[in-house]
Amino acid sequence: MGDIIGGVPWWVLALVLFAAWVAVCLWAVAKLLRMDVALITKVLWALAILAFPVAGLIAFLLLADRTPQMERELGIRRY
Repeated sequence: MGDIIGGVPWWVLALVLFAAWVAVCLWAVAKLLRMDVALITKVLWALAILAFPVAGLIAFLLLADRTPQMERELGIRRY
């Protein structure tokens, strides 16, 4: 029927990993909407996550907490 990994069919493992990825993406979007940053920054983060699903999400997880500080240093104004 198909390869089994540790007694679990491969498609179950793939489904669980996909569900975990979707959950993390939804958490990232919720965090992005709550962030106190400029609209353009939110749009750029959203585009990065959509355009580069894995790399964009990893970058967001690593850099999101520093985004307000980076905005201040770059002189980006909130509207």
